Amino acid sequence: MYLSRAYLNPLDSQVRQDLTDVYDLHRTLSVAFPETKNDKSYRSENNLLFRLEAISNKNKWILLIQSKIIPNWNAILKKHPEYFLGQPESKDLTILTKKLKENQKCRFRLKANPTKRPPPKKYAPNSIRGKTNRIPIVKDEDLTKWIRNKGLSCGFELCNVHNSIEKSIYDIRISKKPNINKNVPFKYTFLKGKKKSHNLKFNSVIFDGHLIITQIEKFKDTLIKGIGSGKAFGFGLLSIHII
Repeated sequence: MYLSRAYLNPLDSQVRQDLTDVYDLHRTLSVAFPETKNDKSYRSENNLLFRLEAISNKNKWILLIQSKIIPNWNAILKKHPEYFLGQPESKDLTILTKKLKENQKCRFRLKANPTKRPPPKKYAPNSIRGKTNRIPIVKDEDLTKWIRNKGLSCGFELCNVHNSIEKSIYDIRISKKPNINKNVPFKYTFLKGKKKSHNLKFNSVIFDGHLIITQIEKFKDTLIKGIGSGKAFGFGLLSIHII
């Protein structure tokens, strides 16, 4: 696995488009990976996860990409010569993963799309509770529960700290930021049939904090596959730093 970092050029027209429409960014990144076979998506074939981060007060954007292979930056530059500020960098994550072990403490960051299924309606068909019919999780206590429960199935647990009245709380910071642009949130418009179009809206939440690895193989699998839904649209990449 490789982790790549690229600085986007906000003056480039394609970058500006990608910052306002998540599907356009999705399509731009697809150019950097080989075509797939057997109807597999380029994202799943290459274990692709990515995250956009803003550099505070500088109108600059960092694109972090984790993938099985190093992205073909030249393929993007062939279509959009001014897309990047400088040459993107990549590093092999093998050294990091070899250092991981159970009961190890790490600092982490996760940009996720926390959702839940709606409550069942009496006499309603099961189809209304499908994957596309999800409710965003917005309250801090519910978000904390969401990331805690994800940890149970993903091989880690949140670190505990103690406040002034000796109550155990979790060592995380929750940031509910606009997806990319305050005025134009991430959107994805698609056609249904020939007449209707729909927008997919994402519930963007950033978790920062500390975790402890409890099951090493599950945790390594989580690093590869990501956490939560919306992975094709910039969510789910778990970044860690060993303490």
